[in-house]
Parts: sequence; C-alpha cells; structure tokens
Amino acid sequence: MVQLYARSAQLDTRYTRFLRFGDVSPLCAFGCGTLDTIHHIFVECPVFHHMRHHASTSAAHQASIILNNADVPLAAVAQYSTLARALFRDGPRWPIG
Repeated sequence: MVQLYARSAQLDTRYTRFLRFGDVSPLCAFGCGTLDTIHHIFVECPVFHHMRHHASTSAAHQASIILNNADVPLAAVAQYSTLARALFRDGPRWPIG
C-alpha cells in the first residue's frame, strides 16, 4: 500500500508539499541537507537506518518461517529471504521498478 502511495506521489513528504504549496522547506526535517523525497526517507536518511535494518531483517526472518512451514524448496527460501532483506536498499527496482 505504501508503494502505491509512493508511486502516485501521495505520500506527504516535505518535498512533495513544497512542490504543491511552497509552504515548507523541501529539505529533510532531520538536518540531512537532502531533498525530503520518499526515496530519501525509505532508503537514504541515516535517522531511519535502524528502522530499515530492523524491518528488512524481520521481513527476511518471517518469510523464512512461512516458506519453511509451507515446504518450499530451500533454494526458493534463500531467494525470498534475500529479496526481503533488499526491501529498503537502493537499486533500479525501487520502489517496485
């Protein structure tokens, strides 16, 4: 759901708000000096690094549990775990390229 909002420019970041209304600075509120874009929040901003790390680790762990309980081949479990860990990393498919 978040990616749907992200791709349709409906998440209200400071940068989006600046483009729409011009009533705030477009820079990150946490002092990064970078445009406060969705990409910055979900991939780059150091303030959220611990949250991204925790979320990706948790997603990989939960995916492994679910797939192992479903008798999915180990190679597929490893692939899905790798994908889950990469959810908050930069790449050409972010978000859902």
